[in-house]
Amino acid sequence: MIYLNLLNKIFGPKKPLTREEIDELKQGHSSHDLESKLNDDGFNQESMEGWEDVQGDVNLNMSSIDEKMKNSFNTNISSGEKNSIYLFIGVFCAAMLTLIIYTYQGNTLTLNKTEVSENTALLNDTKVENSKQQIEKERISKKLAEVDKYSAIDKKQQITKEQLKRNAPDQNVATEKTNKSTSEDIKTVSSLEPKDLTEVPTSERNNLSYRMVSEVYLNEFKAVDYRTIREDKPIELLQELPTGTPANQSNNDNTNNGESDVVTKKIDYVEYLKESQWLFSKNKFKRALKRYIVILEHYPNDVNAHFYSGLCYHNLGQYEKAISHFDNSYSLSIGNFREEARWFKAKAFIKLDNISESRSLLNSIKNEKGFYSEEAAKLLLSLN
Repeated sequence: MIYLNLLNKIFGPKKPLTREEIDELKQGHSSHDLESKLNDDGFNQESMEGWEDVQGDVNLNMSSIDEKMKNSFNTNISSGEKNSIYLFIGVFCAAMLTLIIYTYQGNTLTLNKTEVSENTALLNDTKVENSKQQIEKERISKKLAEVDKYSAIDKKQQITKEQLKRNAPDQNVATEKTNKSTSEDIKTVSSLEPKDLTEVPTSERNNLSYRMVSEVYLNEFKAVDYRTIREDKPIELLQELPTGTPANQSNNDNTNNGESDVVTKKIDYVEYLKESQWLFSKNKFKRALKRYIVILEHYPNDVNAHFYSGLCYHNLGQYEKAISHFDNSYSLSIGNFREEARWFKAKAFIKLDNISESRSLLNSIKNEKGFYSEEAAKLLLSLN
């Protein structure tokens, strides 16, 4: 017993006796474990002393107490804690449901805002692009409409195609004949045949070297052959095609005869320039000028369009505009039109009564000993 008490003190108190173990001890049955629990000088010894005088099965005696404890526990839970538990569960579920709904609506709202923003941005970009195109279209239309206000000067004072024919190599002169149309519409011309052309010598004057590039002759007019210089792109024109009922077939109930679709028509640069030169040769300066303006919208630095625009403006009495285009019709890299541009620029200055500028330019032309040198000298004498 002393030994058991020592072990109990060393290893701590044993587990409490169960009701079955108490029944065994009352009936005189014992084991080492029961003895160990019983010898615990704590709760087990006191509980066993009370049960020794109680008759009958422990579980049976405890059943009434168990029932009372159970009823007491259920009553306490249902009255206070049970309601609190239900309330907590309800609040928790409501909070979770609210969070889920809020998160879903937030994601949906964010997605909708993103889609709306993207659609709005796309719509704005489309509006801006359409606005730019509309502004550009109006700008070009205004420029073309301005040409219709001009009137041609007296034929004797016009720059004619004969004045432009100088040293034109026969092998480069286009031999295609353009069919004459009674309606004055331009007929389609065949594609340009020659491409391997003779290089024009470089002109070196006034300590500047002006590079001469390959030339072609379109309807007997000189032109720089851009096929060897830049990447070609077609001239794009907006063309209106009628979609409504023709006027001669319309009646009072039909109002669609004014409708039309706008389509883009693409024309090869050389063909477009050649047809423009044909118009110039027929003294149709306004129509030719409009086409040169279109070329410059596609190629702002095109020396062909600049030079012949200058000629058209000159023959339409717009000398300041002519001078501006003559200045842009040659450069150090492409000097093919330099002599002609300077000569006709000097004559435009005379038309503007700017004799000092004209005299200075004519002296420069005379001293360069070029093609217009003798004519410049004669014109200078007439100005004195």
